[in-house]
Amino acid sequence: MTRLEIATLACKVLALWLFANAVVVGVSVGPTLVSAVLSIFGPSGFQHTPLSMVVWTGFPAAGYLAMGLFLWFRAASLAGRMVTDDPAPATRADITAEGVMAVAFAAVGVFVVTRVLPGIAWGLYQRVGDPRPVGGRGSQPALWPNAIGLGLGLWLLLGSRGIAEVVRRLRRAGQKPDEPA
Repeated sequence: MTRLEIATLACKVLALWLFANAVVVGVSVGPTLVSAVLSIFGPSGFQHTPLSMVVWTGFPAAGYLAMGLFLWFRAASLAGRMVTDDPAPATRADITAEGVMAVAFAAVGVFVVTRVLPGIAWGLYQRVGDPRPVGGRGSQPALWPNAIGLGLGLWLLLGSRGIAEVVRRLRRAGQKPDEPA
């Protein structure tokens, strides 16, 4: 792998991390959106507060997603600005882009799992182990967003080789048969 390929891969790994953040943060938008829609049909009618909550909870997720998309699709040009285009290999021959992507997916999976496990543990403790009655609406973390984040993290952690294979196939899908990969 050349320096340019490594820098491109680094941009894509950072984009993957931003996508994972967008999913972890963005999953909480769903319950807020449902609450906002239900409040429209409630006894007090349409109010701006639930709608603004959807916007404010969705804003960070949209930012993560936008930055991730920018880094993913502009990785080659950004890498060209970061390093020189020296054709000499910078790594051993046995290190491939697929292997590095598998490690990157697993690392992002560990990151996602470590972000959602405390919320799941606290939510389960409050539902099962806490003898006090459940408090108001905001007293518990939402278990569904954390469960979806846990599923995503475990999928990235345990199924990373398959994901790297899909990325490799997608990269080669648009190329002509005589072009190198």
